[in-house]
Amino acid sequence: VHGGHGTAQVGSSLQGQLSYPNAVDVDDSMALLFFDFYLRNQNNNWLSNSAVTYYQMGENIWKNDNDVNFNTNLINFYCYQNSEMQNTIANNSTDKKTFNYNPNNPSPTVGGPTLRSDLSQGPYDQSLLVESRNDILVFSTPALQQNAVMKGEAVVHLKVSSDKLDTDFDVRLCDVYPDGKSMLVNHGAMRMRFRNGLTAADTIHLQPNNIYDCVIKLPSSCITFLAGHKIRLDVSSSNYPSFNRNMNTGEVLYPNKNMDTLVNPLIAANTIYCNSFYPSYISLPLENYTLGIENHKPIDEVTVYPNPTSSDLFFATNSYDTFEVTIYSLNGNKVTSFVMNQSFHFNAKEFNDGFYIAEIKNKMNGFIISKSFELIASK
Repeated sequence: VHGGHGTAQVGSSLQGQLSYPNAVDVDDSMALLFFDFYLRNQNNNWLSNSAVTYYQMGENIWKNDNDVNFNTNLINFYCYQNSEMQNTIANNSTDKKTFNYNPNNPSPTVGGPTLRSDLSQGPYDQSLLVESRNDILVFSTPALQQNAVMKGEAVVHLKVSSDKLDTDFDVRLCDVYPDGKSMLVNHGAMRMRFRNGLTAADTIHLQPNNIYDCVIKLPSSCITFLAGHKIRLDVSSSNYPSFNRNMNTGEVLYPNKNMDTLVNPLIAANTIYCNSFYPSYISLPLENYTLGIENHKPIDEVTVYPNPTSSDLFFATNSYDTFEVTIYSLNGNKVTSFVMNQSFHFNAKEFNDGFYIAEIKNKMNGFIISKSFELIASK
């Protein structure tokens, strides 16, 4: 960040609590080659270099690529109420997790791309000072069975609500080592009044307890989460003082033109939804990654719930394929049909009471399975 400061300055071996000796001064040597070619007319074959030279953390090696977008696919890791992350959407339709955020006691900044000389800079362990608090939700994958090679921008998609007119959601992406260290990779934040844009005209308050989308794009990064490690997403409502702390009132951001004045701050009860209807997840740009998290379910399983039901009916699958669903009454009459990807919800109150058959066809391979459900007391 602007060269860094102290031992974490760009080009030095020590970065936070990690060390990268084979990266020392590479930025200087490449800059000199660039200037020698363009300013001193030296024929040093600069133009033969690849478009992108990058350092793959985890593997700790330099790599080259001619495509800044890399050869990656977005893989979703979904948050579960039991604090796990899996490649599949949770089957439960009501799971959620709530925490309280107190502006007078914000979650502290521990490392990261900080600019202040009084703050630590670079990758630091979050487990002791951040993840041990009661104002944070921690979601982790099981231990990886294979390397997960990330290149590019990770995007966090949260379904959230709050009991206040405005609040923040802050996320930290971490690489969890087998010994329990949770090393910061990236962080980001969203002030919910700016969820529709960053101008004054875009500003809009929350309606308490309504559910909203909170999308946080993290800076581009290249890191390999090694087999045996875990991928972790920390969700809180502060990362202070790296980010200004929200007073949760919806009032002016910087009262008295002071960057850190708290005027009548409120404690917010903030909720993250982690169910089939409102899934929260992180999309990681991974290279040649197959579903390598243990305990994942067969890809063609489709769950229909609740069963029996009196109104709401949910379909959920852990497959990334597209499914065509047709519902029939027991006498064979077609009732309705729809196309779903990983989840679908509709209100079955218009159906008559009785048993129904859902014919579920995988549009990718033509495989068909059937599920039955019962509708009771719908009228």
